Amino acid sequence: MDGYFIGKIEVKGYENEVIGITFKTLKNQSNAAIIFDKISDYQLLAVILIKSENNLILQKTTEDFKNLLFQKSFSEIELNNYLAFSGDKNPVHFGENPIVPGIMILKSFLQNLHETPNFFKIKFHNPLHLLEVLQVFKTTENESVGITNGQIIFKIIT
Repeated sequence: MDGYFIGKIEVKGYENEVIGITFKTLKNQSNAAIIFDKISDYQLLAVILIKSENNLILQKTTEDFKNLLFQKSFSEIELNNYLAFSGDKNPVHFGENPIVPGIMILKSFLQNLHETPNFFKIKFHNPLHLLEVLQVFKTTENESVGITNGQIIFKIIT
């Protein structure tokens, strides 16, 4: 879906949601596509795609976070390999200053955990551009935050 970015991904318990895609206008007047897919008898994948230019600026600096889990910079080769494999043609991932796909960021986060969680919720606040250094910090027992250049990229609850 051209021009949309991942706003939120959640794996949660299945509660009889309607499987498929719906389009909504959010409270902030952004357009959203909401996708529900049943991944097991008890798990549901919910993805919210947003068409918006709104950015949330992180008020804290990296010095406020003490527990660095890992840091990562995505290379052009990694991005091109992912785009070729996934078939993702969203134009925001191409050009002079491409945005790293949210699924690539999520995959990197999950690969750096010792255990893959059964349920999680991730919310993206700002784009991560190619070659920017993403620092991921554990903020509580079940929450982590990814930041770059003083901006929050995502928050994840596991």
